Amino acid sequence: MGKAFVRSVKGFRPWPEAVALLLMGCSRWALAADPGAAAYLHQQMSGPNLIGGILFGSLGVGYFIYGKKQGKIAYLLCGAVLTLYTFVVSSALLVVVIGLLFSAGPWLIGRFF
Repeated sequence: MGKAFVRSVKGFRPWPEAVALLLMGCSRWALAADPGAAAYLHQQMSGPNLIGGILFGSLGVGYFIYGKKQGKIAYLLCGAVLTLYTFVVSSALLVVVIGLLFSAGPWLIGRFF
């Protein structure tokens, strides 16, 4: 993936497009084929969604690692859900509500079950 690869793709500018592709999670060719997907991804990548994804995703990674090392399935599952659910949910309010529920999930499971 050196300079030869970048030169082989005609019209590819490494810096701005590479960052946009990394943030949007799909290729520019897929976006060119379906302009509606670009609007959907732009809506999904709003500021509150990104901040919620970073916060709850990092907490989820911590839960996942802790659950794996300690053998606690509640932490493991809640960590996996916290890490991945922000890719599916597009509402900022739902990101926060679901994140808070699954953040408290291991405590709730240990307390009531």
